[in-house]
Amino acid sequence: MTPPPKEPVLASADIQGNVLPGFNTRHQTLLGLRFDGDPRAWLASVLPFVSTLADVHGYRLVRRQARLHGEAPAASPVWVNVAFAAEGLAALGADVERIRDQRFRQGMGETSNLGDPRDRSHPGHPSRWVVGGTPARTPDALVIVASDDAAGVRERVAQVREGRTVVYEQEGHGLDGEIEHFGFRDGISSVGVRGRLGRASDSHLTRRTIDSDRFGRPGQPLVWPGQFVFGYPRQRSDDPVKPGPVSTGGHAWMKNGSFLAFRRLRQDVAAFRRFVEWESGRLRDAGNTQMTPERLAALLVGRWPAGTALMRNAGGDDPDPMADLATVNDFGFAGDRFGRVCPSFAHIRKVNPRDLSTDKGGPDRTLTFAVLRRGIPWGTPYPSTAAGQALDHGDRGLLFLCYQTSIKDQFEVLNTDWMNRRNGPEGNAGHDLLVGQGDGPNRERAADLRGVESGAAPARIATLIEWVVPTGGGYFFAPSISALRHFAAGGTG
Repeated sequence: MTPPPKEPVLASADIQGNVLPGFNTRHQTLLGLRFDGDPRAWLASVLPFVSTLADVHGYRLVRRQARLHGEAPAASPVWVNVAFAAEGLAALGADVERIRDQRFRQGMGETSNLGDPRDRSHPGHPSRWVVGGTPARTPDALVIVASDDAAGVRERVAQVREGRTVVYEQEGHGLDGEIEHFGFRDGISSVGVRGRLGRASDSHLTRRTIDSDRFGRPGQPLVWPGQFVFGYPRQRSDDPVKPGPVSTGGHAWMKNGSFLAFRRLRQDVAAFRRFVEWESGRLRDAGNTQMTPERLAALLVGRWPAGTALMRNAGGDDPDPMADLATVNDFGFAGDRFGRVCPSFAHIRKVNPRDLSTDKGGPDRTLTFAVLRRGIPWGTPYPSTAAGQALDHGDRGLLFLCYQTSIKDQFEVLNTDWMNRRNGPEGNAGHDLLVGQGDGPNRERAADLRGVESGAAPARIATLIEWVVPTGGGYFFAPSISALRHFAAGGTG
């Protein structure tokens, strides 16, 4: 048997830490800064704070060892990462026109191909965004400050913002149970990134718990690092084990850097709950006698609130689905081709068809669209009492962040081609009713519920109400530490 190809050694001291492996802290603040004058001095002052893959991974190892020995984990450090919009890179002396990714150069706004509202009166129109959408509201730099220590985050934010124009500042906080505001466990499923942290053949970034050349653990496919960081082999669409060509962005200094897509998404929890309450009643009247609001919400997501996938248990959450990480993602959709267990329009199926062939090709091709998600909720949880709900202002949502080396072929495929289209990725699957945007003139989102109960006729689910509305965003580039040093010292390129 031919041994699997040796995975590349990652430049762990040069790659920013939120790209690989991700901060995953309880508190994060996003800080959007504009450059007034020469930004090099500011960058030089921030550089000592910027955290690397080596920093984050080293802390994780120490924390893991403490747990194994029954000891209290070390206090969480304060992590900092920085990324730049095209205008910010240009201000630092970068030749932005040579960056190959047109979407990055163009930016996220009215001309973006994301399905955002075109009606200027709509709260999701880019001209009304809180951050980004227009040149005047697009930060030159987006700084991420993260820690499990909220006070430490605020202190570091004050240091980073000193002397700069702040156009955006938002605190994000993890919710109890690691849920998002609709009440579902978030961040459960992520690919494993191939690559080693040293010369030893077994020093993998992604831990291997099973004997497989395709998976780190059951349900966690391994993806070559060039999908997320420049300068490494990309994923092949015909063979997931063999490395593809090395990803390049147009400049040598882009090596070990990554594109960051940011979306500030506002969640209307009250509207979502009203919909599942009313629609589940309508579906019961139509013959789906077991349809409850909780079941309909799970069908929209593809998982039950605690994290159990419908494909693992169609009847409800397992007692503790996160207790066994080896099985929580160990499922596929090939045995449910017509979406009778997990609907084809369910969010987790729309963005990750797993073992299905799609409009883009076979299952191996799906891995080429993967991104590394790094989101965190913002705003207070939806009130649990009627009195609190009556006074609720509804200002809450998700700070969605993801890293990739192609905005068009990764982030936009998942959003534009799959979530927002009835016909993607499985033919007439229906819209992603949870977070997709309607592609018609009235922005209606619709899908067909097929046979989830024996004897029940297919039922159409449709809504004009948007439970998730984009209220900000932008495209940024997170350079390597060496590139940051180069520009801080007055270098160009």
